[in-house]
Amino acid sequence: MDLHLQGKSVVITGGTEGIGKALAFAFLEEGAKVAVCGRSREKREALEKEVAAKGFDILCMEGDVGREADMDAFAKAAATRHGGIDVWVNNAGYVNRKCMLDYTMEEYDALMNTNLRAVFYCSRLAAGYMKEKKSGVILNASSWAALMPQADTAIYGVAKAGVSCMTRALAATLAPYGIRVNAYRPGVIATEINLKNAGAQSGKFTKNIAMDRMGTPEEMARVIVFLASDAASYVNGVDIEVSGGKFAVQDCQMSWDWMRQGQL
Repeated sequence: MDLHLQGKSVVITGGTEGIGKALAFAFLEEGAKVAVCGRSREKREALEKEVAAKGFDILCMEGDVGREADMDAFAKAAATRHGGIDVWVNNAGYVNRKCMLDYTMEEYDALMNTNLRAVFYCSRLAAGYMKEKKSGVILNASSWAALMPQADTAIYGVAKAGVSCMTRALAATLAPYGIRVNAYRPGVIATEINLKNAGAQSGKFTKNIAMDRMGTPEEMARVIVFLASDAASYVNGVDIEVSGGKFAVQDCQMSWDWMRQGQL
């Protein structure tokens, strides 16, 4: 299937690791012109080397989504180098794990600023470029926590629920300009952070997943690329869940137990 992404200008925040990095390569392989930002110089330089080694070119800039001046400069650089902005992916996120009642207001603000406020600012920024072309796609990273929060990431979940709501509102607001807005909701994806947190207890992370495993960043990226493409031209204002069937039923291990017992 031709996704018609050849030559498209794609911008990805938080694009130097995990899902964002896999997404950058997925778009490059489709022939898109890609720009990513990240806060870590080490990760940016490593990505640039890896991209060059595979024969691609990428714009990789320092940028914190919580700083408006950074995003203004990033968007301008991407639009200038790649001839505008066709796809903007708000992938950057930040988690701070602790009991909900133990968050300071400064920590609360940091979580909301990165995970929700920045999504609004960057979406508005992207829309400014897309409105000129009367077309574009904005994709926002939501989370399973938006649907079912965890006690140790409650404020993160609140912010991501806001992202899901904002996605629907932006989709309706920007539709007259030919701009689609959707969100993607990852399940447990095998990023470096998740693998580190899981350690030897990966079963704890996968027991509620029907497929009984973590997803890969590449599996996540393929869905996001589809949402950015013309193949998804009538998909708008929704959260697309990519979770391997997380909580598809109350006991996702039952069928696996049957199989192990030779009953399936």
